[in-house]
Amino acid sequence: MALGLASVTSKQVFVWLVTVICGAYHLGSVTGCGAAYEQAIDYFCLAKFRLDMQALDQHRWCSWKDTIELYGELTNCTYIVALKMDCFWPNRQVDIFFIQVHQVYFQNCSPTGRQLQDPPNSILGPFILVPVLVTLLMTALVVWRSKRSEGIRRQPTRIQSSLLNCWEPRHSSGNTRNSGTLFPHSGSHPQRESLLARPVCFCVGRAGEDVG
Repeated sequence: MALGLASVTSKQVFVWLVTVICGAYHLGSVTGCGAAYEQAIDYFCLAKFRLDMQALDQHRWCSWKDTIELYGELTNCTYIVALKMDCFWPNRQVDIFFIQVHQVYFQNCSPTGRQLQDPPNSILGPFILVPVLVTLLMTALVVWRSKRSEGIRRQPTRIQSSLLNCWEPRHSSGNTRNSGTLFPHSGSHPQRESLLARPVCFCVGRAGEDVG
């Protein structure tokens, strides 16, 4: 039992020692890669990248196809310097370094890395013409429908007013005051009887004139 406890204790001590040694080594490596690593990437990497970007037109800085090769060389340079100096990569200095690079050269660029420009006329033209034509067509359709609906509403109104203003006399051979005939009854006359047998309708038009 005592041997087992001694064995477990020795194993734990060995693991702790290895952990402490590795942590101290990495801590020394990280602290040693602070200012020295930052100066190295500024001298070897940033100087060349600055010259390459100055040689490129400033209007093309946001064009990803023109800067992707230069950006890749800058990234590889920071990795090689970290490898030579036995430093971690990426590290805090690398993050700060690339943030500063983006603030100087890519601050006004879109997140997609593409240069902002107007689309070609072959694409822009249909997007402008189609809404305009649709608007004009819908306006003409609304006007046509309103005129057609107004004409349909007016037609039965005229018919109804004409029917209401019509007066048709009744056929009778009695008293003319109650019959409503055109000629007064004064004996039997064939011509007058034929006229009396016809229905007569007086229609009042819009202007107040009689339309027989």
